[in-house]
Amino acid sequence: MMICHFNIFRFSLCVLLLAGINFFMSCRRPSEVVKRVKGCDSLIITYYTNEENSIPKSLSTTNTKAIRKTAYLLDENDTQPQPVKPDGDMQFYKAGRLILPVVFSYRQPDKRFFLFDLDNKVIYIKMGNEAATFLKSLAEGKSWY
Repeated sequence: MMICHFNIFRFSLCVLLLAGINFFMSCRRPSEVVKRVKGCDSLIITYYTNEENSIPKSLSTTNTKAIRKTAYLLDENDTQPQPVKPDGDMQFYKAGRLILPVVFSYRQPDKRFFLFDLDNKVIYIKMGNEAATFLKSLAEGKSWY
């Protein structure tokens, strides 16, 4: 009987610990980037091409959930710049006004980054795997990511 109560106690403690971690992560303060693009009503993503005289591919959305998700992809740690040609750019708009232009590179796994200017400071952020997969899937024409 005592062993049964101990197991229930351990299980309850694990559940409370996981709930606490989940609560803490969901209450994380949004970064300056996320604050900046909060309320943006449109996003344009342009993919550059390597061929001369070819037209770049552009995607746009006014879906606020998609815009917010894309903004959270920029919420990573700063890193050191690496010389690499960018693969495209994103432009966040609010009421027709450009709020934040972002340049990105996702094709080379060891040179994935976001680059933007925030309050006259150049920010260079290492791109996570989720962001690279997301951008690759959009470039391939998949909207179901």
